[in-house]
Amino acid sequence: MLLSIIVVNYRSWDCLERCLESFPVPGPDGDREIVVVDNDSADGKFETFAGRFPEVRFIKNSGNHGYAHACNVGARAARGELLLFANPDLTAGPGQLEKLLDEKRAYPDIRILSASQVGKRGRPQKSFDSFPTLWTAIPGARALQRLVAPGRYPHPRRAHDRLIQPDWVAGSLMLMTADDLRRLGGWCEDFWMYSEDVDLCMRARKLGWRVALTPRATFVHRHGGTTRANLATESIARFESLVSRHVFISRHYRGLRGSVFHGVLAANKIVLQGIAGLVNLLTFGTVRPLRVRGRVWLSLVGYYARRLGGGDWLGPRAVRSDAPTENSEVTSEV
Repeated sequence: MLLSIIVVNYRSWDCLERCLESFPVPGPDGDREIVVVDNDSADGKFETFAGRFPEVRFIKNSGNHGYAHACNVGARAARGELLLFANPDLTAGPGQLEKLLDEKRAYPDIRILSASQVGKRGRPQKSFDSFPTLWTAIPGARALQRLVAPGRYPHPRRAHDRLIQPDWVAGSLMLMTADDLRRLGGWCEDFWMYSEDVDLCMRARKLGWRVALTPRATFVHRHGGTTRANLATESIARFESLVSRHVFISRHYRGLRGSVFHGVLAANKIVLQGIAGLVNLLTFGTVRPLRVRGRVWLSLVGYYARRLGGGDWLGPRAVRSDAPTENSEVTSEV
């Protein structure tokens, strides 16, 4: 079975180089390809970099339309029956990819599979969690869930010694068949950055499909290698992270419950980001995290003002998607 490794890049050439070198192609049996989708980095490095990896297929996207859009572009171009979506700041140690593929073969009923992810110092990275609910919008609620029911809600930042089946696994490393992705309707392009993986797993769960993470394979994820490049990029990433939660709510929670969920989340973020922004002013903008939060607060004010004016919950950079929502029919299990 041909494996297509799909990597989405945006000005992450150093990280991407390490990533590609850790996934040598073709595989030991010629059963592997890599497809890199560049989200219009527009920094003059695409052609030169692509020339250094002639065995890799490079696609230059028409613009930076987000991670989900690029994943769909890569999936359409891929020739493999099996798809592995990976971030450019992720690397595989010797034998780790083979272990992940062995797990997929051992558990054919698992439709979306991921593996343990650690930082460059070996500490577990968050690569799964439970679905967001109105309850989890309350600060401290998730910690209480893990304390009361650790079996149902395993801690996402701790090492695990057995296969676990959380609600969702991170799109930074996600293995599934091309056929299953088609049945799900592809990645939802309403999400520009973040929560697109949560949405994909939610749709899979609604079909009764198993989603799992195996500790038998471990990958190194230098999390934030792309999104923390500079102040502007980090501010956009944090803003889109918050917006993506509203997009998720609008797709999967309807009526009064959805309205209350939106309200609680908005109030929470406006207050917390606003406090950070105020402290930023008092410190004359000398603390970078506070400067980022100040920028995020201003962006959120504009976002919520547009919503109050009759706009939808999509972020300013999103591409409207045809992916199924709660009220749409999803291809049933065969």
